[in-house]
Formats: sequence, structure tokens, C-alpha cells
Amino acid sequence: MRTLIEYFSRNHTFAYLTTFMFLLIGVSTVFTIKRDTFPSFDLGVLTVLTQYPGASAEDVELSITNKLEKELKTLTGIDYITSLSMDNVSSISVTLDPNVKKPDKVKQNIRDAVGRVTDLPTEIPQRPLITEIEASILPVIEVGVTGDMPYKELRRISTQLEKDLEQVPGVAKIDRVGYLNREILVEIDPNSINKYNISLRDAINAIKLRNLRLTAGNIKSGSFETSLITHSEFETPMTVSDVIIRSSPGGIATRIKDIAQIKDGFEKNQITPHLNGKPTIALSIRKSEEADNIRVCNRIKEKIAEINKTLPENVEILFANDESTTVKNSFSIVLWNGIIGFGLVILILRLFMNLTLSIWVAMGIPFTFMGAISLLPFFDSFLDTITLTSMIIVLGIIVDDAIIVSDSIYARWQDGKSPEQAAIEGTYQVWRPVLTTIATTLCAFAPMFFVSGTMGKFIYVIPLTVSLALIVSIIEALVVLPSHLSSSLKRTSQTLSPSSLWFESLRKYYQHLLTHLLRWRYVLILLFMFTFYGVFQMGRNNLDVILFPSEMAKQFFVIIELPDGSNLERTTEMTKKVEKMILDLEPREIESFTTRIGGTYDNLVPTFGKDQAFIRVNLPIYSKQLRSASEIVEQLRNQTKLISGIKKISYKIESGGPDVGRPITLRIVGTNDTMRMSLSNAIVAYLEQIKGVRDIERNDLSEKKQVRAVIDHQALARLGLSATDVALNLRTAYTGEIVTKVRYEDEEVDFRVICEGKAIENLDTVRNLLIPNARGELIKLGTVVEFITTKGTPDYYHYNGNRAVIITADVDLNTVTPVEATNKIINQFDIKSNWPGMQLLIGGEAEETNQSLQSLAITMIIAVVGIYFLLILLFRSFLQPFLVISAIPFSILGVIIAYLLHGTPLSFTGMLGVIGLAGVVVNDSLVMVDHLNELRLAAPQADLIKLVAKGSANRFRAIIMTTLTTVAGVTPTVYGLGGTDPFMAPMALSLGYGLVFATPLILFLVPCSYMVYVDIINTFQRKPENS
Repeated sequence: MRTLIEYFSRNHTFAYLTTFMFLLIGVSTVFTIKRDTFPSFDLGVLTVLTQYPGASAEDVELSITNKLEKELKTLTGIDYITSLSMDNVSSISVTLDPNVKKPDKVKQNIRDAVGRVTDLPTEIPQRPLITEIEASILPVIEVGVTGDMPYKELRRISTQLEKDLEQVPGVAKIDRVGYLNREILVEIDPNSINKYNISLRDAINAIKLRNLRLTAGNIKSGSFETSLITHSEFETPMTVSDVIIRSSPGGIATRIKDIAQIKDGFEKNQITPHLNGKPTIALSIRKSEEADNIRVCNRIKEKIAEINKTLPENVEILFANDESTTVKNSFSIVLWNGIIGFGLVILILRLFMNLTLSIWVAMGIPFTFMGAISLLPFFDSFLDTITLTSMIIVLGIIVDDAIIVSDSIYARWQDGKSPEQAAIEGTYQVWRPVLTTIATTLCAFAPMFFVSGTMGKFIYVIPLTVSLALIVSIIEALVVLPSHLSSSLKRTSQTLSPSSLWFESLRKYYQHLLTHLLRWRYVLILLFMFTFYGVFQMGRNNLDVILFPSEMAKQFFVIIELPDGSNLERTTEMTKKVEKMILDLEPREIESFTTRIGGTYDNLVPTFGKDQAFIRVNLPIYSKQLRSASEIVEQLRNQTKLISGIKKISYKIESGGPDVGRPITLRIVGTNDTMRMSLSNAIVAYLEQIKGVRDIERNDLSEKKQVRAVIDHQALARLGLSATDVALNLRTAYTGEIVTKVRYEDEEVDFRVICEGKAIENLDTVRNLLIPNARGELIKLGTVVEFITTKGTPDYYHYNGNRAVIITADVDLNTVTPVEATNKIINQFDIKSNWPGMQLLIGGEAEETNQSLQSLAITMIIAVVGIYFLLILLFRSFLQPFLVISAIPFSILGVIIAYLLHGTPLSFTGMLGVIGLAGVVVNDSLVMVDHLNELRLAAPQADLIKLVAKGSANRFRAIIMTTLTTVAGVTPTVYGLGGTDPFMAPMALSLGYGLVFATPLILFLVPCSYMVYVDIINTFQRKPENS
């Protein structure tokens, strides 16, 4: 190893070339690498969506959901299955086992299982739609076309806009919302068909038989052939009005126009989109997985800027949900905070060494970052918020290694060695502990590769980025830096500068103080232990743990529910009142908001209902927010509760990380409907008593009314009818039936036969509808059916095929956390004893928090065990590794104190900062213990207290430099000197403040612990152990 160190220390050309190449390649990669909001990962979720127009929730459950679930439950590799059966729609969500070895095979098995279900109702318009939810295919921007003009014209403009945007490089798919397919309505007047003694089926058959295009074959004429085609298609939509239903022997014909009105319009609107309160046709744009978020969004905006020049003045194109804003902001914050931090690091280093040396040591930061970034594409990774967070985590460790090497070289040089010899000997002395510090840090982060679930996929890039950065930092610290320092020291005086003299005095004072304290080492260790216990208990009682606090929120959602059975018009009217309140907010507080009337979203899965609406409110970047999302939501909550006519308005603040669900999510699963209802009632009642819990919702209650068509089966049999005849005629009357299709211009147009809406509001009119029986006779519907109004059925939620009730709630974090509230529920209800056969399953943020804490705890345990074994290899001792590892729990004291002083909860990124802190603390402790071992080995008969005090003082400068430079590097991120990002700030807070409080522990606790270790060895051995 010494030969290698000598070679690289003397080869200055190689060092300069390596530095230049790493920076050049890194900078070029920054300009070409893909950038995105979060890492791309497979969520392991497939949805199966089936439309069943006109069907009740109960019919959907029995006819579709149960059949599909029965087949899906036979598969392996599935974690759990949830489903929602509602009016007109069956929505099934299949979550894969996170530990499954071949997820693609499981996904194909799911598709095959759905395909095997062949006995679904014939009335469904299409087969179940299977969609795979992936983080990489989520929309990056939404474009809305609005204007004061007929819908037909607005639709034409949006169609052309969609075609233009599809040509933009990087655009993979465009989803349309509010875009209605053209449809020809044949609205039949029930009184007219009764007058002509015609049934709905007669009209339908006549249209089907009239609209025809059929190839009959070829006509041969000599050596030529000509195709023969029977052409009877509707040349124009209005041609259908001339279709003859019946003709008398005298030539008197009854045509469609005699019994119906023909309307060239559009299908019924299921979801009505608004953008910033204006009705729009929305285009939700998804980029390809490989495309760069910022570049794609910029190209879309440039394209629309060109298109805007050609549009009428009364047409406006609006933007919303622009993900590139978040990405740009994150990169800007990291860049400017990095520049400020880099400057502060140089200033700190300048206090201990000359400017040239300070710059070369600090250059390890950009060198390592550029090197790591240039390697990311080789591992199918890219730059995103999590990657940038990883860079901040590893910042302190990178600086630490460079300082260890530079301090060792600087000390040899001040002892009179030549610059070249100082570089060689100084690097050689510390290369083993430096490599060990890198190995221990890699060991600390490596278990994060194996964290399971969504969170594991979310943070996978952290250990990858840290590992790459550490590998590059080895090259910088052991290969490049010694050569640069050797070259620079040749032009530097060996006399201590005035700026270094003050520190030398401080170092001597530390050595003197430590000499006295080591005599009281047992008292000092006990004092540290009591302090640890006190601070730990204070944190346990006062420090909240919230994975993604609301301060990170960049958007929030408003979920509106009207009384069951409300129509789309009524829901639109009420939603506009809420939109008005959002528009009345200070304009700078809201970036944009999008509305979906007629449905909502639950964990990316759409649900439909005319009595529902969903508003997504996007906030400006954090640094430009006048108020937090929580404050705005609280204002809206107080205002919207005064709106009469709305059943419920609830709010959900998006935390800024992966979607972990509502703060409180409880599933009550069981086959006993009565007991399930009883347990649900009890839990809801208890939740209402917990202070701070609000917006409690459950999915098993319904206020809808339902009209049941009760069939007289004896009458059916006598009159030659079937239940299917009755059901189909009722469905045609109210929902309509697509009877034929014709292609006009560039789209296929449906012809739908339906009864005129106003007429069938009267059930007496429906009773008079005529149904043909098997003998060709027309029978009035009312002779075989009785209509009874009853209470409607709720939507049916299933968990793994069993009916379940889902209860959700939000919390006021100033009063109670999700984990605290959920624990109260668990402690209150003894499910096995009092509700046998029932299951209470915890989900949402509370469960994700517990799982994340458990995963990180296991990760820390595995990491500590791995570090212990690595330290055994270095120290060749079973006891000395405990001296280093013991610094980890004590360093957490600083984190607890920092969060309590700042009054913020410990977040997920804050926990990651703790892992990074552990790496720095272990490294400093490791190098100190290794140095003390060297001194003991060199002078076994020396006074141990003086030797330990001197050895610790030798490491004093490096530890102080590490602390000050790391704190300086992360301070801009903590306090937003170059821009604030609440996602990254907690992690920098843990690292910076944790190290400030950990430094005294390293400087005093480690030497005292080392003395205790020697005392133990001397007690059991006659002579000191030579480690």
C-alpha cells in the first residue's frame, strides 16, 4: 500500500488530470442525466376496473367483483386484495407481496386470472380494464382548454392540441378528462311507441338491421375480379330518422322519426373537470420513463406558446399540477445551498490552514458529488429529491475523510518533513482507519437496500448514492488529495500562521482539561449516562415522530360529498361554492387547483359517484408560501362548514413523500354483518372522544333511496316472458343501449337508443312500456312488475374477498399523532374476546410509521453488528469496538435536543440524517481509538492518563474541523440560506445539530471509555493488551 501511496503522491499530473476529468464528466452528466421528482419504482399495485352501467352496488358486487376476486384469490405472490363495488363500477386493487421474486410473472398471472372469468354480465360495455400503477407513469403536468364557446368547438381545439402535444419528445401518453365521445341519441317517446303499438326492442332491431356494411364476395369478369359490397350504412347521423320500423300492406310506414327525436351530441358526462374554477377539457400528460421531467414540461410549454398564437381570443390554455416546478426548486436549493456551504467550509478550513490547502480539502465535496452523479446512470438511477438528499447525508462523511488525511499530512509537515514525505507518511499512517471508516459507513447504509414495502423502494436510491459517493471519496482522499497537498505545501511556510496560533492554545487547554477529567472518568461516564437517560425520556415524552409532516406539503385535497343520490348538476352547484372560497384566498397562496366533479381518488384508484367531487389544490414552492397548507386548510374548513346542502367536506394534506394514506385508517373485516356494524359503531364513537381526531369517515352507510322492480314470476311464465326481458327493457329505458356504430370523419360514433328523460321520471309511463313475448305479443311492463321504493345499499368494500368497513380520520398534529390515536384504539378494543370472528387491521400513516420505524430499527441493528465485526478486524479486539459504537446512542442526544428546541417532529428524512450522523461519529471515534492504540504500542510504559490526553489532543483539530465544516456545509440547508426545502431540512438538522452535541461526547466520553477499557484489561491481565 505504501508503494501505491508514494506513486500517486508524486504523480501530480495524474492528480490534476483525475480531478479535471471527474469534474468535467460530472458537469456534463448533470446537463444530460434524467431529472425527476422522486425515484421510479414499481408500486406493485394493479387495478381492475369494470364498468357496469345502470347496475346497483349490490349487483356489481354479486355479478362482477365476487367472480373476479374468487379467481384472483387462487394466485400466489399477492399480499392483499381490496375492492370497492359501487353503482355502475367495480374497482379491484391487487397489491403484490413486496418480497415476491418474480413480480412480472405474478402480474401476468393476474391478467390471465381476469381473462379466465368469462361469465360476466353481457351488458358490460367492455372487458375489465387492468392498469398497473407505477411511480414512473404518473402525470407530470395537466393542461386545461377552456373558453366561452360551444362544447363542440372546444372539443375540436382540444383534439388538435392533443395531437400536437403527442409529437413533443418525451411525451408517452395523454389522458383526457371531460372529453366526451360523440354520440347519436335516439330518444324514444314512450307515449308515441304505445300509440303505434311498438316496443323498444322493435325500434332497436330496425336500426341494427338497417345499418349494414357487408362484403358479399367477388364478381368475376374475365381475368378481373370486382368486390361486391352491401352498403346500407347511415350516410349522416340524421339518416337514422328515416329507418322504417313497420310498414302496413297499404304502404303506410312507421319510422323512427315518428316515435323519437334524434340528437347529434355527446355521451353523458361522468366526470366534469374544472381548472382554477373554470370548466375545461383536461389533458393529463405522462412522460416516458426515460424522459427528463424538466425538459418535457419545458417543451410542452414552448409548444403551447406556439399554439396560443393561432387560437381564438376567447380560448385559454391553463396549466396545473406542474411537477417540474418541484424538481427545479429542489435542484436550485441544493445548488445554492451547496455553493454557500462550500464557501463556508473553505472559510472554516482557513482558520486551521492556508487558503490553498483549504480549497484543495474542500474540493473533495464537488469532486465526490460529480463522480457519484456520473456513475448514477450505470445503475439505472437519476437525479431526484431523494438522490439530492443522499448527497447532503454523505456530505459530513466526505469532509471527514478528507480532513483526516489532510490533518495527518499537515501534522507531519509541521514536524519538519518535506511536503512530499509528509504526504506519503501522513497518508500511510491513516489509510487503514480511513478505509475502515468508509467500510463502516457502507455497512451502516447497506441494510437500507433490503427495507421492504413502498418505503423500501422509495429509499433504495439512498444507500446506492451514498455507496457511490463513498467509493469516489476513497479515490479523492487517498489518491488525489495527497498529491495536491504535496504540491501546495512546497509553496507554504512551515511557520504557524497567526490564525492557527489561537487554536494551538485551545488544543493545549483541551489536553490540560482532559488530563484532569480522566482521573474522574467513572464519574464523568455516569454523568453522561444520566444525561442520556434524562434527554431520552424527555424526547420520548415530548418528541413526536411523523414520517412526512404537513410542513412538507405542496398540495392538499378537498373531498366533497353531497347527500346520497344527488345528481351531477347539484354536485356541480355546491362544488362551485367551495371553488369560490379557494379563489377568494390571497392569489399568491395558491398556484393552481383542479376539480373533478362526479368522482374522487383513493390511493390513485378512481371512484365514481355523481354525489362526489374532488379538488386538488397546488401550493407555491415552500419558500414562496405565505402560509402552510395546514393553516390554509383550517381557514377553508371553518368557511366550508357553513355551506348548507353538503353532506361532508374532508381535507387531506399531501405530506410530500410517497402516499401512505390517511393519518388514521382502520379496516374492520368479517363475514358477520351485524357484528361488523356493531364494532364499527363502537370504534367511530371512541374516535369522536379522542381530542384532535377529526374528519371521521366510514364507507358502510348510505342515505340513497332505491326503486326495486319486483317481478311477478307467475305472471311472467303465464305471459311468455323472462326476467331478462324485463331487466333489459328497463336498462334500455333508463341507461340506453348502443345499437350500432358508424365512422364519421376520424372517429367512431355510437347510436344509443334510450327513452326520453322527462317521460320516464313518471313510473306510470314506465309501466305502460310494451315488451314482446315469445309469441310476438306485446305485454305492458306493469302487468309483471311492481315498483317499490326502499333504502339504498351502500358501496361494498372488500378486503381479501370479505366484506369490510373502512374507517378513516385526520388528526390535529398539535394535539395527537396518528400513532398515538391508533394505539389508543388498539388498547381500547379487545377484538378476540368481544368481537369473535372480526379483524381490526391498521393501515394508513400510522401503520406506515410503525413499519418504517421497525425497518429503520432493524437496519440500525444490522448496521451496528456489521460495524462491530469490521472494527474487530481493525482493532483485533472484541472489546475495543464497543468504545466506538457506544458513541452512536449518545450522539442521538443532540438530535433529540435539536428537534425539541426547534419544536418540530422527527420526520423520515430526519431519521436518515441520524444514520448519516452515526457514520461521522463512528469515523471520528474510530480514528481516535486507533491513534490511542498506536501511542500505547509505541510507549507501553508511559503514563496512561498523559498518553491518552496527548493522543486525544492530537485528534482535537481534526474532530473540531470535521464538526465545524460539516455544520457549515449543512447550515444553509437547515435555515434555507439558498432556499428552503422542508423535505431536506430535517435531515440536515439531524446531521448538523447532532454533530454539534456529539463532538463533546467524542472528545471526552471516548477517552474516558478508553481508560475504563484499559482498567478492565489491566484487572484481568498482568500487562496491558497490545491491540
